Amino acid sequence: RFRLGFCGNGSLMHLTALNDQFDALRSAFRLLRSGGLFVVDLPNPHHSVLTEERTPLLLDKEMRDPTSGHRVLKFFSQRGDLAAQLADITLIYDEIDAAGAVQRTVAPMQMRWIYPYEARLLMEAAGFRVEAVYGSYDLEPFEQGSQRMILVGVAP
Repeated sequence: RFRLGFCGNGSLMHLTALNDQFDALRSAFRLLRSGGLFVVDLPNPHHSVLTEERTPLLLDKEMRDPTSGHRVLKFFSQRGDLAAQLADITLIYDEIDAAGAVQRTVAPMQMRWIYPYEARLLMEAAGFRVEAVYGSYDLEPFEQGSQRMILVGVAP
């Protein structure tokens, strides 16, 4: 049994069925000792622009590969299913070598948005007592404009 566990950076959202998200939280609960903490870090869904139309392909980030020195461009596009709270996301990485040749990697994925009351209910149904909900890594209060939704659950 552990005293601390976490599910960071929205990774719970990669489980796209509600029962799978609940099962993951329930499994985490069973692994904690009494008084143990479990932290779930999610993006605040109020910041999402989850539309049913596919968004234009946008340049999200420009980087350098530390090994090869190649320039890497990361593009992002998504389409939402609002009723199912699902986002079909496409990430495209273009690696450009010194000669200008491009190697493209396409990474499609699906994520399920979790809203504040739903997140709290999932944690409580899994057995946790939700001790706090923060809106940032600096532990600011959770508000509509917060970037993150960080729930801290305690195993009784």
